[in-house]
Order: sequence, then C-alpha cells, then structure tokens
Amino acid sequence: MKRILLSVVDNIAVLVVLSVIAGLLGLDAYLAEHGGSLTGLLETVRAHAQRTGIGMPEVGVSDSITPNAFATGGSRDGARIAARPAIMHPEGDIRGCR
Repeated sequence: MKRILLSVVDNIAVLVVLSVIAGLLGLDAYLAEHGGSLTGLLETVRAHAQRTGIGMPEVGVSDSITPNAFATGGSRDGARIAARPAIMHPEGDIRGCR
C-alpha cells in the first residue's frame, strides 16, 4: 500500500514540476497559442502509463508544424515520448494513438 501511495505522490509531483517549468519557459502559452495543451498531453500519457502498468515516461515537445508523435526507450520504465504541437490540436485526439 505504501508503494502505491508513493507512486501516486511521485506522479503528481512530476506533473506539478513539469507544469511549473513549462510555465516558466512559456511552453504552455506557446502550445495554447498553437492549439495544444501540455497539461492535457501529460495527463493522457500518465493515464496510459498507469493503465498499462509502466512508469511515467519522460515527455518532450518539439517545435514543428507537422503532426507526429513517437516513443522510444530501452525498457518499459525508461521510456521517452516526443510529440509535436500539431498533434495536440483540439481537432486531433492524441488518445487514439497507440
């Protein structure tokens, strides 16, 4: 039970830190201006990670207008995800990506 609680607290802390960093760097404003949401992307990735039983991957956003996303990593708990703002547009649903 303690492990589960620590995992939940850890995931929440990661989301808070990423949100603060994104706010300081102006990334969230950039994504909102170009039709995306970093918070929405992080929540979607977290939900997929929890549902599949893997650790929260590192999430990165590249500056490109071409819609694309991909994942890489050497292990299930060492994954990295890269997405472009165009795929996070409200008209496109990133939850459909597998």
